[in-house]
Amino acid sequence: MKKARKLLVTLLVLAFVLSTFNVGFAAEAEEKLPAEVVRAQALGILRGDEKGNLNLDKPVTRAEALALIVRISGLEASAELMKGQTQFADVNSDPSLQWATGYINLGVGQGIINGYPDGTFKGNGQVTYAEMAKMLLYAMNYGVTVEGGVWPAAVMGKADDLGIFDKVNAAPNVPALRGDVVKMIDNSLTIKHLVQKGYGDLKYFDEGDDTFLSKLNVEELEDVRVTEIARVNNKLDDDEIRLVKIGKDDKEEINKVYSLIADVAPEEIFGLEIDAWVNDDDEVFFVNVKTAEKDILLDTVKDASDDDIKLLDADKTYKWADDAIAYVNFEEVDFEEIADNAYGKVVLDRGEVAFANLFEFDNVGVVTEVDGKVIKFVDYYTNEEDIDLDDYDDVYVYNADFSKADVEDIDVDSAIFFWEGEDDDIYIIVKNEVVEGEVDRVKEDKVRVDGTEYKKGSYAIITLDDGDSYEAWTLDAVEDFMDEEVKVILDLRGQVLLITGESTATSGDLYGIVTYVESDRAYEILTIFNEEGKEVDYRAESKNEFNDLLDLKFDPDGNELPQYAVIRYKLNADGEIAENKSAHLVINGEESSKEDKDIYVGVLEKEADKKYFRLDGDRFYITDDTIIVKALNNKGELKPELIKNDRLIELTVNGDNNKAVVFGEVNKDAKFIVFLDKDFAGSDEDFLFGVVIDDPWKEGKDYYAEINVFGEGIAVYKVNDREDFLKGKVVAFDINSKDEAVFDNDKITTNMLYTYDDGYITVGEDTYKVDRNAVLYSLKDGGELDKKISMSKLDDYNKITFVLDDQVVVAAVVWNEED
Repeated sequence: MKKARKLLVTLLVLAFVLSTFNVGFAAEAEEKLPAEVVRAQALGILRGDEKGNLNLDKPVTRAEALALIVRISGLEASAELMKGQTQFADVNSDPSLQWATGYINLGVGQGIINGYPDGTFKGNGQVTYAEMAKMLLYAMNYGVTVEGGVWPAAVMGKADDLGIFDKVNAAPNVPALRGDVVKMIDNSLTIKHLVQKGYGDLKYFDEGDDTFLSKLNVEELEDVRVTEIARVNNKLDDDEIRLVKIGKDDKEEINKVYSLIADVAPEEIFGLEIDAWVNDDDEVFFVNVKTAEKDILLDTVKDASDDDIKLLDADKTYKWADDAIAYVNFEEVDFEEIADNAYGKVVLDRGEVAFANLFEFDNVGVVTEVDGKVIKFVDYYTNEEDIDLDDYDDVYVYNADFSKADVEDIDVDSAIFFWEGEDDDIYIIVKNEVVEGEVDRVKEDKVRVDGTEYKKGSYAIITLDDGDSYEAWTLDAVEDFMDEEVKVILDLRGQVLLITGESTATSGDLYGIVTYVESDRAYEILTIFNEEGKEVDYRAESKNEFNDLLDLKFDPDGNELPQYAVIRYKLNADGEIAENKSAHLVINGEESSKEDKDIYVGVLEKEADKKYFRLDGDRFYITDDTIIVKALNNKGELKPELIKNDRLIELTVNGDNNKAVVFGEVNKDAKFIVFLDKDFAGSDEDFLFGVVIDDPWKEGKDYYAEINVFGEGIAVYKVNDREDFLKGKVVAFDINSKDEAVFDNDKITTNMLYTYDDGYITVGEDTYKVDRNAVLYSLKDGGELDKKISMSKLDDYNKITFVLDDQVVVAAVVWNEED
């Protein structure tokens, strides 16, 4: 087998989910069965009919109910010996009840059930919830507690006290459904039975140690941890696990090896805390995972040291517990040996890492062919490799959740992840998750297929020719899949491992603003601000198609009238602007030229909260796919910015400064909108008022300020000009089309002497009411923001800057000015 350098990739290990479980029973083969059903099957007390159907939604008969109780009482063998004639003529003469004669004889003899006064048993009659509860009570010796009581109230009350009806919607005289009967039995498994103490007049009953589980020779191990499996201890057989329980005062209560015969792989529960049911042969036949789902982290390691481990997805650092253990490829390692980007299962205990099972693979790939024992695949280097399984003594295959899988599960288009052990063995994780559909959006690190986005995986590759050749994921290459049918192979994290398809010569329509053009003897290169908000260089397939752009003066700093172009274009398979597949409009200052039939220039007007607008009277619609850009910043510089669709929908756009270019068709959807005026902002006609409570800060290219806004509370806003939103300023602002807060100085009244009286301030000859929820702050000497104050504290100050809403003070800062 060809070797490739080792790489760290995802191993997604999911907790075994007890609440549902797959069991193959004829008609119910694909159903997820409840936990109590799985437990009953594991105990051997629940069996299907002659076709294997469990019939959980059908009523249970008296004979069937009795058989279940005899089985959980550990008396199956005794019932077998008591088969034959019964005291009930209707049973003896009914062929359909011959299977139940031993159960009936034993159940009647044990006092669990009785016949009817007419001497019949009516074994095929339906059992009510009260009758089923009575049989369970008598099987546990609780019959003495209901004798002489009112039927069925006494039975129903006692059963409810004991918890037999937990999660069962029981009505006493309604036929009991088989599934509910299984729940009632499951609720009874660990109830301690009554035992007789004393005799004669001194006879009484007390709680003993026996339960149905103990009568079945079943030991229930609670809160034990799976600390070893065969993969980490070669002294264990493949089906063996070590269970450990630490009790009070750190005393080891259990430390023993058991055989695992439950339908769960040892690797699946490795490191987890479980409840285990064990038979008298020390075989674990049922497992209930106790580790909380929130304590099982599937994550990537950012850094690991002796003290702690940093995880990327959780964005958190966790300390190692005192007795923590870490494995890489089933080999115990020191914590500092864990490599960055290792991925796997991390188990927490009280907020600290108790266990980590991480994986480093020899290779990752997508299967291209299976020929007997030879598996051919393409790896993330785009190399074609193969695995010959005959080269290995042992082959271990797992599903993505680390449950057992078979070699037969590895097929064409399977994602495989594998590493080799030291003893000529190989471990293969197989993931069969394939998505097919049409690509309708491409981003730098995502692709959207039929409306669902999939993130680029760490080792993503593509094939544009259905597997004839492969290449690494790049935006230019993936864009060739636009509007094409593809197949996406997902990795263990549900991210893209491979996109395969056959792209056409050109992409779908793309839109942007040409911000620069240059040419040499071979080709022209256009710099385009694209619909992803990035400036990207594209080579033109045709040498002379954009000659008219070469003479433009692309002055990004606004020293001259801005010159640029708006463009619709397609890309060919090589990522070039396809010849004769584009249309553009030159913007030279306020002039434009070369209009295409679907390019319109005019004044754009729209009403707030409308999904359409008019351009010189022509109507267009705004959709989720409409691309909206403002070409110039407030200073007239060519610095395009995207505008969110829902933001434009909210705005009222009218008056001046609304000249725009629209690509689309009149009375249909606008594909691309470019606002040409530097002063375009739009207005939502609603002002906000408040006090800036922290100094503005910069994130990326934008500034932000924290403002306590009247009626809204404290929030962070992107601001148009940081100087307008300094700490301690009273502000009135609205939100423009770029989601920026724009300050309106005209609404602020500054530096006024005032007096305060019972909810009102007087400034000069004017008196204003102060809203009881007004945002009020005091300033320190020197004008620095001090603290938030109540309205009653306004009497302590004499100088104010404030803002009115409907002639009511809604925000202000106050301070004292000495005479």
